Amino acid sequence: MPDIFFILSKVLWNVFRIENVIIISIFLALLNSTNSYRYVALIWLKNLVMLLLVILPIFPVGQWLIYPLETRFSKPINMDSVDGIIVLAGGVNRKQSVFHKDMQFNDQAERDIKFLELGLAYPAARLIYVGGSSSLKKSVSEIENEISFMASFFDSMGLNSARINFEAKSRNTYEGAVFAKASTENVDGENWYVITSAYHMARSVGSFCSQGWQVIPFPVDFRVDELKLVNFNIIANLEVLSSAAREWTGLMVYWLTGRIGEIVPSNCDA
Repeated sequence: MPDIFFILSKVLWNVFRIENVIIISIFLALLNSTNSYRYVALIWLKNLVMLLLVILPIFPVGQWLIYPLETRFSKPINMDSVDGIIVLAGGVNRKQSVFHKDMQFNDQAERDIKFLELGLAYPAARLIYVGGSSSLKKSVSEIENEISFMASFFDSMGLNSARINFEAKSRNTYEGAVFAKASTENVDGENWYVITSAYHMARSVGSFCSQGWQVIPFPVDFRVDELKLVNFNIIANLEVLSSAAREWTGLMVYWLTGRIGEIVPSNCDA
């Protein structure tokens, strides 16, 4: 069942991601049909496509959707006691790193940078780097190379990679929490901080709560600085909308399948 869930989640998302839906809708809208029912349906579809083409270049719908997720948690102010730090990896471009034989970061690199910063600031803290692969074509060599690259990167920046527990089996956020908990002992009553993108934090906290692990959120990689009524940038609007749609879909699916206790988790007590 877990494998079916994983495969379906990847296949369906690739089909129904915002960019693909728009392209498919435009293609269908250009078709003609003599069937009256199909004709009416195509007319409605054409109107929908025209509406999207008007709305998306102007209105930052993605920002409106992602803002409540990014503001769900605040960065911790008082970090006097830090027993452990977890980062949900995602800041490395695996394929480019393997091709160029050197570390290549992507737009989520702030996760790894903050992990490095806090790891250096709290030398007694236990560290977990949750890696793995979310690809259907899971490449063991790419994962091993990522771990090797990251270990070298952390060592070069002064953070001893021997301190880090590299978890490489997980394929999604939920499995990351499961495997991280399985590899760690005696976390009850300890202060463990989890680092991930702000819009992804709710699903992450909910996944750890499902394992009975009350983690402390440390959100990074914010996508929205301020809410705007209009934003004449269709590329930027589509990018944020894609992230927002993916995250809201993930939250809904996780909630419906019992992986999290709320549609938008806040903490383990809710």
